[in-house]
Amino acid sequence: MMSLSDARRRLADGFISILQSMYSPLTIDRVISAMITDRPVTLRANTIKTDAGLVREGLRAARIKFENVEWNRDAFVLPEATERDVEKLELYTSGKVYLQSLSSMIPVPVLDPAGGEKILDLTAAPGSKTTQIAAMTANGAEIVACELDKIRFERLLYNIEVQGAVSVKALNVASEKLLLRHPGYASYFDRVLLDAPCSGEGRFSITHPATYRRWSEKEVRGSSNLQMKLMKSAVDCLKPGGILVYSTCTINMSENEEVVSRCLREFGLKTLDIGIRIHGSLPGLTTGFDPSLSKAMRILPSRLMEGFFVCRMRKDKK
Repeated sequence: MMSLSDARRRLADGFISILQSMYSPLTIDRVISAMITDRPVTLRANTIKTDAGLVREGLRAARIKFENVEWNRDAFVLPEATERDVEKLELYTSGKVYLQSLSSMIPVPVLDPAGGEKILDLTAAPGSKTTQIAAMTANGAEIVACELDKIRFERLLYNIEVQGAVSVKALNVASEKLLLRHPGYASYFDRVLLDAPCSGEGRFSITHPATYRRWSEKEVRGSSNLQMKLMKSAVDCLKPGGILVYSTCTINMSENEEVVSRCLREFGLKTLDIGIRIHGSLPGLTTGFDPSLSKAMRILPSRLMEGFFVCRMRKDKK
């Protein structure tokens, strides 16, 4: 296995400086160690078409070892299988399971969607969370999913179809300009999920240079600026009193606490408790930010989890 010192040398100095501004040397070593080791395959049962018990039976029949996930009864860790192994299964080809990282499964339970609600998923492709919302609401919610990139939009449509998410309306539109194309969506939605485009630091893998070699402080600043535009669109589409969940797969403060803190000041939002407990998670950072950001959740990269950030907020009723 690659040493920590070799791994550090492969990462940008600016990224290491960000880690040093946030964490102790021991915690930084933990983060970089997690970036050296490949994570096991994880998936969730698509409860539109099956249930967790039947997925267990299918995995046992295929002689694929699995582990349950304490905080998500529909999620499974496959410690010895590859994605290719899963893709050969009828469970996969029929849309009964969906390959998804554990961290990516967090925002939807935090959103806590319910049947009968109007729900917006911004920057939705490839549809992991869109189809998860449809499953959690048993296709009983009105779901709108937005994606600008044409190729990613086609992937979103494909996953919606395979997963049987018939309650989803997909729009090929820039999420930050949604109301320009669809003004009727102003203050329309009960809940909005913004899993924002980001610098992807939580997904860095030292053995896969494509995950980190394009990182730069300029990219972080650009992502933060886009995230603010997307947050304004999310708030404008949300009903007064509605719930907004913001998440990223990155770990710097500029794209996480700083964005949320600005939105609390500018858009009339209030942070809420996350509502789920995950072993090893950390509260949001509050030094220099709104103290209520302690209610947010940070996930550091680990053997099982990608680095992640999620915050749950309510729009002012005024």
